[in-house]
Amino acid sequence: MISNRRIHIHPFRVFFWTMVVLFSTLAFLDRHPFRLSAENPLVEGQAFAIEGEGDFLIVLHSPAIAERSERGSYERSWAWVDLVRQEIGPVETVEAENLNQEILQSFGTVIVTQSAANSPELFALVNTLDTFVRHGGTLALELPDGVLRDAFAADGRGGWRQPGTITTVIGVPEEVAAQISEIPLMTRLMGSTRPLEGTQTVLAMDGAPVIYERMVGEGLVLIFDFDVGAELNAIQQGLPSEDGRVSARYPGDPLRTADMVASPALLGSDIPNADLFERYIAHIVFGRARPQFALWPYPDGGRGSLILSHETHADVGRPLWMSIHERDIGNARTATFISPPTSRDAVLEEREEFIGHAALTWSLSADEPGARHPYGVFGIEPIVQTRSLINQLEALERYLGEFEDVQGVYIQNGEWTEEPTRPFQAMLAT
Repeated sequence: MISNRRIHIHPFRVFFWTMVVLFSTLAFLDRHPFRLSAENPLVEGQAFAIEGEGDFLIVLHSPAIAERSERGSYERSWAWVDLVRQEIGPVETVEAENLNQEILQSFGTVIVTQSAANSPELFALVNTLDTFVRHGGTLALELPDGVLRDAFAADGRGGWRQPGTITTVIGVPEEVAAQISEIPLMTRLMGSTRPLEGTQTVLAMDGAPVIYERMVGEGLVLIFDFDVGAELNAIQQGLPSEDGRVSARYPGDPLRTADMVASPALLGSDIPNADLFERYIAHIVFGRARPQFALWPYPDGGRGSLILSHETHADVGRPLWMSIHERDIGNARTATFISPPTSRDAVLEEREEFIGHAALTWSLSADEPGARHPYGVFGIEPIVQTRSLINQLEALERYLGEFEDVQGVYIQNGEWTEEPTRPFQAMLAT
């Protein structure tokens, strides 16, 4: 039997329940709003260069670097350039196909990175390199292959290994050796079945010699049988994915600087592991052949200074009292980092206290009220967008009034981005 009764829907009930669903949704979104990222202007970085002639020549092979990077290999041969620049000074580079005897004669130390150490162009120069060493040059080879390994290094038949600990360190006091031994390893080494006759081990990992030296004529050959670039990059920059991005340690959490740390052993460490390792290589390993003198000048002849810093919120009364105190007792240079102010924050009456001291605490998320730009009605904010760096700087300048000389930028709470260079690009654009 089929009923002909018609279902009657009361308009008021439809309106009532529609409003209930609408306001429930808005209330939920107000507590858990959609988050939009900031639109920050970006500029491309520029290659860092040190003008001047040096005694170090680094051999690279760009085709090998590009090929390995395309297939996701951890290629970091350029770390050698950074190492020498930071610890010694000017350095020159040359492509493997352009290296010749005439170029070699202009340098005392030649470093052949792993990108070039297995290239046919270098294989053809094995006798030239041997002559360079016999006449007093220092030749460093990183993970050499083929005829270069046959001529200068141990047999390499032990294969690739993932080391766990640095077990031998020579040339430094015991306390320094102990600190180097604690550096976490995120590299790989090439093992050998027997030691090379006439060599001396400088540094070993898990008992395997990974830096060893041998006198050849009047010169010295240094073999680095581990991926130096990968290790330095890991303890300096972390372990990004193949496309160079980093991700939060726990899904859903904001990305912080600590998430880029390659090993838990580096968290909270009071030892500058990268600097220690680089200086050991630059001044002890290479310094065994000839002492390395280094100079770290400030750009344009500038003088260095120690800057004390503090962090506070903009709505705290007299937030620069510590900076004022430090300035008065010793003419110290100080900076106080201030969170981005909101539109409700009043301009301080004694604004002159900010001159030469105020800096911005830059928030990369909308959690900080001064960094949040809401979209909504009647106090309900279902969508929030993080204010750009420029907007946060402008808000701080308005807060300071006529004393708007913001001294610097500091990223709040160690927050970071998936592309590690993006914050620096945004800072440079401002």
